[in-house]
Amino acid sequence: MTKKFIIPDQVQVDGVFNLHLKNVPHEDRVYRNLTQPTRNIILNRNKELRKNPGAIRDLSFGRQALSIPLADYEILKRKYPVLVNGSNAEKMKFYHKFIKSTESIPYRVQ
Repeated sequence: MTKKFIIPDQVQVDGVFNLHLKNVPHEDRVYRNLTQPTRNIILNRNKELRKNPGAIRDLSFGRQALSIPLADYEILKRKYPVLVNGSNAEKMKFYHKFIKSTESIPYRVQ
């Protein structure tokens, strides 16, 4: 007979992420939910920047097109493996396509 350990529900905070662990004994699982407290601040700032197109000026080496919260970027890396395993050329091709998609709207700054 194996002994089951009960893990209490908990939240771990490191200043950037909140890690919520939820124990569900009847499913014999622990669910993990990673959140970023500053996510709404970043997304609201993006929305305000889109209202004022001149707020971000183009630089000689490029321009900022997206501002993605770290927690969202982790989700995107799982959804699109090219962000982890792809070459630089593949990543650039992905970003050009991603910027044009409706999925990027909350992250756009222009």
